[in-house]
Amino acid sequence: MIERVNPEWLHMLGLRAPAMRKARARDAGMDVDAYLENAERNVRCWVEGSPIRIRLGPESLASYLRTGRYEVMATTGASSGDLKTVETRHAVEEQILGIALNAPASSRPISGYLRGSDETGAVTRYGPIVLELGEHVRSRAWFLLGDLVDTPQLGGGQVLAPRPLLKPTIEAASGRYDVASAASLADACGPHRYAEVLIFDGLSPTDVVSVTYTERPPTQELGELVADAGWALKPPEQVV
Repeated sequence: MIERVNPEWLHMLGLRAPAMRKARARDAGMDVDAYLENAERNVRCWVEGSPIRIRLGPESLASYLRTGRYEVMATTGASSGDLKTVETRHAVEEQILGIALNAPASSRPISGYLRGSDETGAVTRYGPIVLELGEHVRSRAWFLLGDLVDTPQLGGGQVLAPRPLLKPTIEAASGRYDVASAASLADACGPHRYAEVLIFDGLSPTDVVSVTYTERPPTQELGELVADAGWALKPPEQVV
């Protein structure tokens, strides 16, 4: 499997993480080995088998289905929730993923999140429509318990790195939070309470298996586009 994270970022993680894990173990009243064992078990339990989801608005979904091309932030000029600028996103992708500032949109990951994130929290700002992706996408997806852009930006920088979904480890969890004692994935993800997923090598409509409208039914046009795509329709109560 290709390493997607900048070696310099991984080196920094290796230098800073042990002291932070030791501090979290002390806060939890555990020895370090017990803390790490519990934390690793939690991360595996939360991540293994958890579907990848993407949120977006109706206009973005209609464009995706008309063109067959999912546009990343580099193309649209903003995230679906307008939370971050293109410049900031590109700077962080260069720092953590080693993607050059002038790299084309096709070289950049598409952002989703894991089921188990807080579906009533910050993730709703990305749109009211939830797409769930097929199991086969996991082989080209990486995750972190938090938000990629916030990783170096908030609180002096969180100590974590995206890791492959097929090989979940505590490295994807922030050293600032007690992952061993967290009751859920959302509780371990910091203030936004979602686990971001980075999907590489594009996203075809055939990678999507279901759609959920969490607020209102689609327009007739959008409904017909979704029907033509052959996606299953899931009711909002199943998005938990």
